[in-house]
Amino acid sequence: MSTLSRKSAVLGLLFGYLLVVSPANADDWTKYENAYFEAYSDASRRSIARDLEELENFRAAAAQFLAFQTPDDAPKAQVLIFRSAEDMAEITGNRSIRSFMTSIDGTPYIVMQGGARGDWTKSSVRHEMIHVLLRYNPHRLPPWYREGIAEFMSSTEFRDGDTKFTIGNPIDREIVRAPPVPWDELMDDDFRFHTAETAPGVSNARRQAWQLVHFLAIGNQFEHYENLGKYLGRYSAGELSYEALENVFGMTPQQVGDLSTQSFEGSIPYYAIAFDEDVRDHDFIMTEADYEQIRPAIEVFKARWGASRN
Repeated sequence: MSTLSRKSAVLGLLFGYLLVVSPANADDWTKYENAYFEAYSDASRRSIARDLEELENFRAAAAQFLAFQTPDDAPKAQVLIFRSAEDMAEITGNRSIRSFMTSIDGTPYIVMQGGARGDWTKSSVRHEMIHVLLRYNPHRLPPWYREGIAEFMSSTEFRDGDTKFTIGNPIDREIVRAPPVPWDELMDDDFRFHTAETAPGVSNARRQAWQLVHFLAIGNQFEHYENLGKYLGRYSAGELSYEALENVFGMTPQQVGDLSTQSFEGSIPYYAIAFDEDVRDHDFIMTEADYEQIRPAIEVFKARWGASRN
């Protein structure tokens, strides 16, 4: 981990072409497909070019940093990019929701408004993308790590003309007015983030999980990185979380949590990593599409959002 700079990958020529062609007819749907995504949009080609580029950049950054490969038989993520907030509101019933991620029969779906690149929109989609990618990890992972690594990666930024990505940036999730989750509970094998008693409690739990991952993965110049790997290995082999933690670090969850809190009293470190060559696939093949191809999925989304409001 000491050498973070590698030669960057070169953007595909075809995707570069998409950046300069004239906009599509607003009534047309277009399909964009690469090795990992199958995207449909009624927005102009120019307006969604960066959306597709950032999705692929993030997928590649996550795959490179977490050192895993998507299985050949994994379904491609389906991406629906709408041209307006009104289109999104027809599905969600809420104009403030710019993106969401879900799945249908095991196939992941990313639904978003074209050009909606606010910090929260990006981070929420990225958080859920990590959960999708973790499904392909063959190892047993503790709940706090699954949630923490999703938060950790969600703040990734792209630098130097997209030749580098960052890890460790602060997340857009402040500690709210609710008691923090006790560390013993947070790192327990049976802890479930969605069952916290209040929404502020869920937010705090996620931020605490991010803090743990940040501290153990890159804190103090990667001091605990190797031991984090050992801990995850012992957990995957069947040890309970607190047992693996004590066997590797010689500390209780409370002690690790307190130590991570102390480390955040100073500056929060982050690192820039050069993209590996050939890790990204920006060659999105463009073909004409029809609304009927995505209508069944949209009807499912409408039904789910309607049920959540009732």
